[in-house]
Amino acid sequence: EAIALFQCLISEFGDQSPELQEELEDTLSHIEELWLKPEPGVAQMSLRPSRFFMNLRSPHFYLPNFADSLGPVKVLYAGEDEHGGGQSHRRKVVVTSDVSAGDLLFVTNALAFGIVERQEHQERLFDALMAQASSSPRRAAMVELMGDDGPLPEDNTVARDLLDPRYLRVEGSFDSSPSAMVNNLKLCQKIAERSSMYTGRAFGGIWPIAGLARHSCAPSANFAVFGDVLTARASRDLTAGEEVTFAWFDILRHGEDRRKFATDRGFWCNCPRCTGEDELPREVQRAARRFVQFFAENDSRIRGIKYERALKIELRNKAQLKKVMGFNPEEARVWKDGLMTLSEKFKSNGALSDDDLEQLEEMMPTPDENLNVRLPKGLLEELLAEREAFERTLEDAGLSEEQKNWCIASHLPEYNDISIFLRLAKNADELWQVHYGLLQRMNAAARAVHPGSWQHQRLGAYTWDVRARMETPGYKLRAIGGVAVEDMKNVAESLRLRYGQDLSQMEVDAAIERVSSARDIDENFCWDVNWCLGAEAPEYAAADAAEAEPSSLALEAALAVGDEKGAAMARATARRQQQELAA
Repeated sequence: EAIALFQCLISEFGDQSPELQEELEDTLSHIEELWLKPEPGVAQMSLRPSRFFMNLRSPHFYLPNFADSLGPVKVLYAGEDEHGGGQSHRRKVVVTSDVSAGDLLFVTNALAFGIVERQEHQERLFDALMAQASSSPRRAAMVELMGDDGPLPEDNTVARDLLDPRYLRVEGSFDSSPSAMVNNLKLCQKIAERSSMYTGRAFGGIWPIAGLARHSCAPSANFAVFGDVLTARASRDLTAGEEVTFAWFDILRHGEDRRKFATDRGFWCNCPRCTGEDELPREVQRAARRFVQFFAENDSRIRGIKYERALKIELRNKAQLKKVMGFNPEEARVWKDGLMTLSEKFKSNGALSDDDLEQLEEMMPTPDENLNVRLPKGLLEELLAEREAFERTLEDAGLSEEQKNWCIASHLPEYNDISIFLRLAKNADELWQVHYGLLQRMNAAARAVHPGSWQHQRLGAYTWDVRARMETPGYKLRAIGGVAVEDMKNVAESLRLRYGQDLSQMEVDAAIERVSSARDIDENFCWDVNWCLGAEAPEYAAADAAEAEPSSLALEAALAVGDEKGAAMARATARRQQQELAA
């Protein structure tokens, strides 16, 4: 794939500049050197060379490469108004066997990936699709599968073909004739508009299989992105035939906002939550409108407080950064060396001393307290009264627990404002119980609507934090595992729904600290925190005796007779066995 791409670049642009042609040819030679001569067609590194050389993947020192992997899922045809979700394409993804919450569904590398901060940046994904499909028969085949809206047989192989590197377009890469180019441009643009998914920190991409799933405002699956690799896990228990749906936009919002997001993407959402909220009793709908209207009437006061809070947080963070890093390169070097020292201690011992924790606490962001933001007199009491009246209406209407959670999840922006004001109140220490009850209700709503989501994790961490302060005033990082045990279990559950059931307690503790201090979705916490701040290095089981014995015996025999060449070959065999075992 990479060779074909760079040969195309040389033929198109090489004659424009001798220096450019020389650089492209050097790169092409470098790519060819990556291929193992004993086994043609096998590259020495799992990351696709073209993506590496063209900087299509953000470098990360600790981030490994992931192989595409298909679990118990398949792609089926979806009718335009089919109940269960919505999307502008005519595809859906279902599970082929029963799965439990947290089970891995599939892992897939990106077709296109990059920073998408504004609408016009969407063209980057479109350009990437077109460039790859025009130079690679494999990419062209994937693009055609992603853009096809025709009927599908029940026993189709679309999911498997999307991840099978041997599945190629018979005609080769996309034709460069004018008529074919027009059709191919339209196809790539259609895929970029309807199948692009967004992650934290302004990144977006197009992923096979995931790009063919439908949206739901009460999704059945989560996706997390590591580098440019998407891993999808079930967020609920699913039975064979149930649909795998994702949240393609922020679903913890009002129904009107969600409808607008969906229609902007070209579809009408028919998920159970949207259709269910449309059928709620009139008194509930009136109460919801009154609740939102109260916040709208006080919008200037509420926004003023939030702006002042954000400004003071930013000023405090700048001061902290200046204190830690300073303008002295020597101080910055000492700080970084200290951080790496903590990492090595974590990796070797799996634990830190109290002195180490004191040093670590100085490096972590501080909580949103002692900001000295004044609240307008009586505003907090009015907000709490409106919330109480809203929830009383939900109870009196006889709604099911699921319906109540839907309603509260749709008003989490208002609940979040109340939570901020409770934290800023002068008598915040006297309101811990009220704050804890509010966060419990918010956390339950997020758990019911989008279990394992980033918002669910953050609310769980905040709930645990408030409970810990109630139980242990003045608690610090070192007490993270010993207080608010039940709330800690709830946070760990949300993490494992998104990142797998095999997280260690150390990884959970590190993740809670990161989730609590991060201000935006940051899916790479597993590698940034657990490796840089110190999860233990992965331990692999010893090789089976049948595999390990031949190379070890050969090494001993070679050393015994002084056969240096034989010993080198035995060591190489042992290393290869270890690499295969690790893989």
